[in-house]
Amino acid sequence: MSSLFVGHPLDTIKVRLQSSQAGAKYSGTLNAFKTIVKEERVRGLYKGVTSPLINYSIVEFNLVGGLRFKAGTAFLNGIVFASYGFFIRFQQRNDQSPEKDPSLTQIGLAGAGSGMVASIITTPTELVKIRQQMMLSSTGLPSTYQVALTIFRTEGFRGFFRGITSTCMRDLGYGWYFATYEGTCRLFRWWRTRRKEKEYLPESSRSSHPYGVLMDSSDPATLLPPHQHHVNHASLIEEIDSFGSELSWPELMAAGGLAGIMGWLCTFPLDPIKSRIQETRWVSPSSTHFKASEHPYNSTVVAARSLYRELGWKAMWAGLTPTLLRAVPTNMVTFLVFEMIIGAAGGKSR
Repeated sequence: MSSLFVGHPLDTIKVRLQSSQAGAKYSGTLNAFKTIVKEERVRGLYKGVTSPLINYSIVEFNLVGGLRFKAGTAFLNGIVFASYGFFIRFQQRNDQSPEKDPSLTQIGLAGAGSGMVASIITTPTELVKIRQQMMLSSTGLPSTYQVALTIFRTEGFRGFFRGITSTCMRDLGYGWYFATYEGTCRLFRWWRTRRKEKEYLPESSRSSHPYGVLMDSSDPATLLPPHQHHVNHASLIEEIDSFGSELSWPELMAAGGLAGIMGWLCTFPLDPIKSRIQETRWVSPSSTHFKASEHPYNSTVVAARSLYRELGWKAMWAGLTPTLLRAVPTNMVTFLVFEMIIGAAGGKSR
């Protein structure tokens, strides 16, 4: 929830810059910010925030040792975490050493799979959000419920899943997101351990472990190899908790920020396509009044072609600046708050 309030204003700016209705109105990120605040006040930056908030609920997590705690967290994140665990276990089902660290490739594939599963929730949530964000008036705005009801009445239940193909393809970026976070944390852990080895051990006694983990358990600076921590790598909570016990908050925040940037960069061109699709209503090509020229964003392929013909390749990167500005603080806050919650629930003090 903390990351939502930190990043939603930049998300609104991103959607406006990508829009076919309002994109030409703004010359850039800063201009969009000033214009929205001037015409719609600060509350204009938070249009559509209710829809993502609906995903926030009380989710019960299983922690190490069977400890349970309840935390206010995103229902969407719960789905991502659960599906991530499933895909990790699936890839390691024939592994003779299930406690060993999964490869970054396995983590990336599990993340991509979890993104595809999450798109089932992401699509209707972002559809309603985008419809609200595209209301340029500052007064007389319908509520989230009214917007959702209008979609249902005019487009039916399938209307809530408009843009699911582009959303699913975009959310494959979760693979890069999790792989980058894991890889960065492993790099920080390797660097920390090498530094301790140089401080406490002679060169001949230093470990050859791939993560540079000290093997001499009698030394006070010893860090156990990952498999001796008995971390369930199919659980993102235990995975993050294991890094939280070894890395500092600045390192965790840096890893989260970098993961957010990579997660967006790798699939970003699909986001403007998704936004254009979701801001418009779907019309059946079999309709007697259907004209392809009047509905250039009726599907993912048609929208991509129309967007490229209209504005060129640069249109595929519209809204990238506010997205990256949003990705760093929101993901830094997300992992930091998540680690604080886990630490508090486990009785740890950092």
